Amino acid sequence: MTDAAANKAHPRHLVSHIFNIVVFAGGGVALFFLMRSLGIANVRRVFGDVGPWLAVIVGLDLASMACDAAAIHAFMQPEARMVSYVRVLAAQASGRAINVLTPGGALGEATKVAMLVGHAPRARIVSAILQYNLVTLYLSVVVLIICVPLTAGLVYLPPRVAIVAWAGLGVVV
Repeated sequence: MTDAAANKAHPRHLVSHIFNIVVFAGGGVALFFLMRSLGIANVRRVFGDVGPWLAVIVGLDLASMACDAAAIHAFMQPEARMVSYVRVLAAQASGRAINVLTPGGALGEATKVAMLVGHAPRARIVSAILQYNLVTLYLSVVVLIICVPLTAGLVYLPPRVAIVAWAGLGVVV
């Protein structure tokens, strides 16, 4: 089934497409006003100060987003064959952009589901996104478990900062 046929078969997806366009436009307007308030000369200076590292940062961010989409696509097995990787990447990019723009940063997860729901069973899509989020959380905890003691051993931390770091690690674990 082509995308046009899928949209005719599922008119509710029109609402999610309109929502994505509205959020995209809102982000563009917000970026415009941010650039205007900073002043174009200041924006050029900031980007100039970053220099060639800007391309590296953007490249790493895009690679990260591509890996995130690949993980979600892999978690969709066996229904992953029903949804192309490119569609999952688009859903991941849209969801991430919406998470950045919305308070609480969770509306993007619903956007991902809305963008993919016409192409695979809803339960599998929700499950894949939830599994991805849980794995991300677990990896973050593992990084904290490794890095807090490593940092405490290699870097002098004022006693109050060390107490906060160890207490935070204890809460997370």
